[in-house]
Amino acid sequence: MISREQIRGARAMLELSQDMLAEEAGVSPATVFNLEKGQLSVGSANKIRAALERRGIAFIGSTGINRVEQKRIIFEGPSARDQFYELVLTTMEKDQGEITAVFRTPELFARSLGIDDFTKLGRLERLAKQARLRCLLSNAQAAKLALPYCEFRSIPRHPMTPLAVLLFGDHHAIVTLTNTEYEFYVIHCIDVARAQLAEFEAHWQSGLPFAAPPTKLSA
Repeated sequence: MISREQIRGARAMLELSQDMLAEEAGVSPATVFNLEKGQLSVGSANKIRAALERRGIAFIGSTGINRVEQKRIIFEGPSARDQFYELVLTTMEKDQGEITAVFRTPELFARSLGIDDFTKLGRLERLAKQARLRCLLSNAQAAKLALPYCEFRSIPRHPMTPLAVLLFGDHHAIVTLTNTEYEFYVIHCIDVARAQLAEFEAHWQSGLPFAAPPTKLSA
């Protein structure tokens, strides 16, 4: 979770008032004030983080910040998941490497890639042929199944963002779900990707083995 110093520093770097940042993050000005005073709330802090990242702020560890130039892409609407999947696939076909993600459950990870029928995992298989897939689960207790082609670890004791994130190549994607509509905010910037990957690795090393309850793969 970002620190109060990072919030204050990023806001100053962007020349944003507390009211302006609150409006962009969808929280109250009082929430920003309290966060900067050290009264940290995981949910509110992560909304602030997402808003600042959209503005080009990269968070480095628990103390550092940087402002970076970045290319931004937004996928929204009924075809958002298909468009996002194609971007991930074409990027990994070119760059290979690995895909890392943080989601609440394996099911949400698969659905974000356009997989609704868990007996048909062709999309996941195609990605696995191009890249190693690793996913941290922030709510493994709610998981109903395990998926092939991907390595999972759980992080029940470590606060993570309720917004799902996915890293691929030099891309960092923030994934949100409202009702049944997925939206993807993709930042193409090597500095942001590297900072996020370093944070992911730290959590991965302290993650716990994940074993889903034995269930059939079904929608």
